[in-house]
Amino acid sequence: MKVKDIMNREVRTVTPDTSLDELARLFADTGIHGAPVVDAEDRLIGIVTESDVLKATKTRYVKYNLVYPSIHQFGMDFREGVTYEDLLKAFDEVKHVPVSQIMTRKVVTAGPDDPVEDIAPMMVQKKINRVPIVEKGMVVGIVTREDILRGIFKNRKA
Repeated sequence: MKVKDIMNREVRTVTPDTSLDELARLFADTGIHGAPVVDAEDRLIGIVTESDVLKATKTRYVKYNLVYPSIHQFGMDFREGVTYEDLLKAFDEVKHVPVSQIMTRKVVTAGPDDPVEDIAPMMVQKKINRVPIVEKGMVVGIVTREDILRGIFKNRKA
């Protein structure tokens, strides 16, 4: 099976100037958890995830020697003494930060004709949840772990 057989072709991208507030709203409104970052010519220059936004908030807490939320596989666990209001206050302090300050610049990518069996182990090994699919520097799709699982079971013989 090729990547193009399972990739999502409707990719939401952001620019380096997108604020964390805009990014968080995009994630909340669309249900996505990460987005490729593209330049003015729509060329891939990075990737940003929900985890990056929460790390930016955590950094603010560390700066003030406050206790910060920890992220777990199934959501957020607030450590002792941290309230929801504390988290909102911390996010308010970083919401105007541009994506360029928190994005990952070395992005793992694949091409549409790459075999799915090549990217699945790579995702597990590198602990990443999504891989932008790129042709000539342009994002043409994205594959998530969920897409791979869906592809496996959709094409499985009974």
